[in-house]
Amino acid sequence: MTIYYIYQLPYQLIEKIWHYLPMTTKIFISRDDYIENHNVLYNNKIIKSRDNYIRDMIRNDYDFVFHFIVKESIYDWIRIRRIFYREIIYGSYLQYLMDLTVDHNASKCRKILMNEMSLCGLSKNLSKKKRIKNSKWTN
Repeated sequence: MTIYYIYQLPYQLIEKIWHYLPMTTKIFISRDDYIENHNVLYNNKIIKSRDNYIRDMIRNDYDFVFHFIVKESIYDWIRIRRIFYREIIYGSYLQYLMDLTVDHNASKCRKILMNEMSLCGLSKNLSKKKRIKNSKWTN
């Protein structure tokens, strides 16, 4: 609702206010600002847990933001092995992400992930190759 009032201000005043806004606030205002300065999120520790942030992007199927995350991090994710999540052990972080996209019906995020994996030369059927090991005791 407060954004509505800002747009009613004269353009010259908005331009003056813009210079005083911190970069961490400007990122979330427009797509162009996010494209230019999306790395500020991680450098200034605005996002406390990167894993939770990635899960939120997949859960809500935010493909625009997820695209930048994947482009920056896919080579790091290839090296991460053995992920434990909800009593399931995944062989790699990419298998874990593929399974999350399937569980949350995030088709746009899944397309982005599959496209980047094919560009890296990885198999697109990682969600089918997972091994589920339940770590729960049964009597």
